[in-house]
This record gives sequence, structure tokens and C-alpha cells, in this order.
Amino acid sequence: MNLAHSGIETVSTAGLLEFTINGVTINGPSSMIETGPDTGKFYVKLQLPDKVNGKPLSQNDIVLMKYLDASDRSGDKQVLVKSVPLEKSFAKVQTVGGGSRIGHDFTVRIYEPDANLDSQDVDRISLSQLEYRGEGGIRTTLANPRFSANSGNLIETGPNTSTFEVKIEIPREIDGKR
Repeated sequence: MNLAHSGIETVSTAGLLEFTINGVTINGPSSMIETGPDTGKFYVKLQLPDKVNGKPLSQNDIVLMKYLDASDRSGDKQVLVKSVPLEKSFAKVQTVGGGSRIGHDFTVRIYEPDANLDSQDVDRISLSQLEYRGEGGIRTTLANPRFSANSGNLIETGPNTSTFEVKIEIPREIDGKR
């Protein structure tokens, strides 16, 4: 599969991956993307349906993924299977430090297991995914440059922690509003 050694490959999943929930076949993504140049490791994102066979998904339903390898290193056919029980997890948001005082730094800390995509490396959440709402109808994302963040992302505090942080300074005004 890893044919373009100097680039990041996007590969069709047709005939390679099959997905089921509790034994019922579901549609999977049409492609998967290599995690970096010449890694041979691929990332696939499965969008779960709201219902399977007319029933809503519930805690501990089982997602099964099959990788249908037509020819492994020894030339043999192989089927690799991974099962995952569904769990509901909710992000927890915390602020530490200067709070809402203008000109002071504060830390935004989020515990979000669903954003922990790689257990071996530190992951990131873009500040554009977090909305700030203030008095006077102020509504923007934390990616607004007026916030003077130490990074454009919340950065995971370590591999596989699911805890993400960024330091932000509260601005005097945002988009002309105080």
C-alpha cells in the first residue's frame, strides 16, 4: 500500500475495510489517509450513524472493523479484526488563572477523549473550534488574534492524556467591542 514514499497517500477503502455495529453492516469512509510521508500507517475516521436497524446507538454497542489484506508480507491473505465498545464521553472544560480580567493570562484546559487520535503522540485541537461569548454580544472563536494565545491550538499535555491546554490573554476589546 505505501507506494509514494515521499508523499502522504490517500487510499480507497473499497475492498479493504468493512464496518459493522452489533453484526449489522454500516457504511464506512471511502478513503483513508497516511499519517505522514512513508509511515505506512493510515488514519480513517468512521462517522457513526444515529441508528442501526431502526434502533438508536447505545452505550457498549460494539463497532467491528475488518481489514481485508489481500497479500501480507509473506504473500498470504489475512483478515485483521478490531472491535471497540461505544462509550459516551463528554468534554470537561476548565479555566485556570486570571479568569476574565483584561490583560491577564488564563489557561483553558479541556479533557476530551474523542480528540485523542494518536496514543503515541501529542494531539491538537484548533482554537477555531472553541467559541467565546462575552458581554455586549461579543461572539468569536478563540482563534481571534486579539486573544494573544501562546499557540493556535490547544495542545495535549502529553501522549494519550486526553487533556489539552492553551494560555490566552484577555484582550481589552474584540472586534471593536469592549
